[in-house]
Amino acid sequence: MSNVRVGWIDMLRGLAVLLVAAVHIQAPLAERVPETPKFVILAGNSIRPFRMPLLFFLSGLFLPASLKKRPKRYVMGKVKSLVWPFILWTAITIVLLWEIHWIHRPEVLLTGLHHLWFLAVLIAYYAVAPLGRCIPFAAWLIPLLVFAHFAQQTHLERYLWFAIFFFAGAVLASRASAWQGLSWPLPALLLCFAGVWALIAAFDWNLRTEFSLFSFPAVISCILGLVWLAPRLPRSSFLEWVGRGSIVVYLTNLITITIAARLLHTFGIEQVWANVAALLFAGLLIPISLIPLKSTTLFVWPSKQMVRRSDGE
Repeated sequence: MSNVRVGWIDMLRGLAVLLVAAVHIQAPLAERVPETPKFVILAGNSIRPFRMPLLFFLSGLFLPASLKKRPKRYVMGKVKSLVWPFILWTAITIVLLWEIHWIHRPEVLLTGLHHLWFLAVLIAYYAVAPLGRCIPFAAWLIPLLVFAHFAQQTHLERYLWFAIFFFAGAVLASRASAWQGLSWPLPALLLCFAGVWALIAAFDWNLRTEFSLFSFPAVISCILGLVWLAPRLPRSSFLEWVGRGSIVVYLTNLITITIAARLLHTFGIEQVWANVAALLFAGLLIPISLIPLKSTTLFVWPSKQMVRRSDGE
């Protein structure tokens, strides 16, 4: 996978991060609005198992290109794009949600407060990724899957489970074109299998939240099917734009949704339409409107070019 951005990757990344926000919106609706239509709850349940593995897989597609950089550039790139927003948004989350008590729980802050676990896990993956120069990533996948299966209900479960998809993306990076060149029967079968599994998982909490050997076939089938399908779909400039600013949507949506849900609760607003409108505005429209800020210090450590440009203004 080259350093040039690929439209279908951005489109899938945009779709995945919007699904993340949709599930975050669904949660307070399910918890506090009894009249929420059943299909809304089931739709959120069905997409829950796929959205985060897809995000990790897409990130992994760019790992081989990152590893070709010199060590200093590689490390500093991740410090600027991952470590910096992780530290900054940990502080922002604590302040905006007024959860000062987490300051006394450094172990929670280090593993990622609320939605920030995504960045914490990515940082860990990039830290160990240089080992791939010695041991091919393809050799990591089966051990990771086995370890993730037996690490359920432990603090390692999340790290091991999503590592499978991140490093699977790295494995497929050089093979994506060959996979996308296949004829339709196999990818269609994978998508159908994932669709049936998602329908069943919508009614089964354990199935849709399980990080195990049993759920892996359906999740990877969905991802591989989407990777094959995406280049064949009409290009969506909007989804590509959201994909390029996915870090903004991811970091902001849970905060805005939480604040909106608290305000709805404080004012005793329980009408379905009012809750849906408020949460959609807070969880989608506000984060999307902030995407133009993706190159600011809120989301990435300023580069020398940014500093020089600011000095000249």
